[in-house]
Amino acid sequence: MDHCRDIVLRAEANGFDNVLLPSGYALGMDATAFAAAIAVETSRIKLLLAVRLGELVVPQLARQIATLQQIAGGRLVINAISSDVPGETLSSEARYQRTTESLAVLRALLCGERADFDGAYVTAHVDAPRIAVDHPHNPVVYFGGLSEAARQCAAESCDVYLMWPDRTERMRAVIREMDDRAAAFGRTLRYSRFIRDIDAAETSIISNETEVELVKYLTPVLSTTVTSTPTSTSGSLVSLATSGVVSSGQNVTIDFKNPLRNDVPGKGAEHLIGDIHIVSSSTFTYNGLANCRLEDNGDGIMRIINTSGTQHRTILDIGTVDYDTGIIRIDNFNITNYTGTSLKVYAKPRNLDITSSQNVILNILENDVDVTIEQIRE
Repeated sequence: MDHCRDIVLRAEANGFDNVLLPSGYALGMDATAFAAAIAVETSRIKLLLAVRLGELVVPQLARQIATLQQIAGGRLVINAISSDVPGETLSSEARYQRTTESLAVLRALLCGERADFDGAYVTAHVDAPRIAVDHPHNPVVYFGGLSEAARQCAAESCDVYLMWPDRTERMRAVIREMDDRAAAFGRTLRYSRFIRDIDAAETSIISNETEVELVKYLTPVLSTTVTSTPTSTSGSLVSLATSGVVSSGQNVTIDFKNPLRNDVPGKGAEHLIGDIHIVSSSTFTYNGLANCRLEDNGDGIMRIINTSGTQHRTILDIGTVDYDTGIIRIDNFNITNYTGTSLKVYAKPRNLDITSSQNVILNILENDVDVTIEQIRE
């Protein structure tokens, strides 16, 4: 018990948004009782309570959740579990049907409404408890499962669909399928906190596909050397800030730890501002010349360019970029000024799946995310 308590308290102290309180009969600990106890010791983190549907009659479950929600100050969310209750064995289809029926009644009661329901596994003709009538709420329900029965239950009953790590194209296929299934019930599903925030940016957005852009933050010591700070994020699309900048004198090594795109044609010494580059940077002053940037030339060479009107003009070649490893090397990098509190170096990853090595944290700051909306149908 103390071990579980320490995990939740450490998760909140370290800035996590949500923590799962799992349910397991063999473990012996009751997750609901633990949630009530830990709720008064925490103040910010959401408590994702695993609820095994079928263990309690739904009206009693509604009373428990409504009570816990008040104790937790609105921080309680539900992870719907459809496994067998102790001592029984049901088919997958039967268990997920019971979950669907239980959640339908549970939502009605927690919203302060009367439930009149006759299902294969749940029957309820009961008014909502007064605690739910006085403080109604529609619970956020998390749910995971890939079987046919599980997907249908999720489409009809859950709010956030939990997915296991997989290749991007496979996850996209599951998302598209689940969107179609949910639409048949007049519902939409959420797949992660970040995707949910993008969907919420504009009422007409019903789904999104997110691309990312990596960024490293440098804190140059002007005209001498360059060091780094592994924090914060900015830029277009989604910028993921990581550590991995190593400086040696005036030579800088930037390791994005992910392969970078290599499908952009090479650029000449002068080119238009709108031309796409895989690597770029925020502005700085070099050798007394303002409005300079770092960028790659599309053929593995890093250079300093200067912006003039609608043109970028190359000042000099200053290093290399290995698109396969994501490592950038800059030689004799001395600048006299830069814009903002740090110099930002951006890179477009080759894959939508971003990997992070041990002891490297990928950080997203939502206030620095840019959302571009493109109409796809009338």
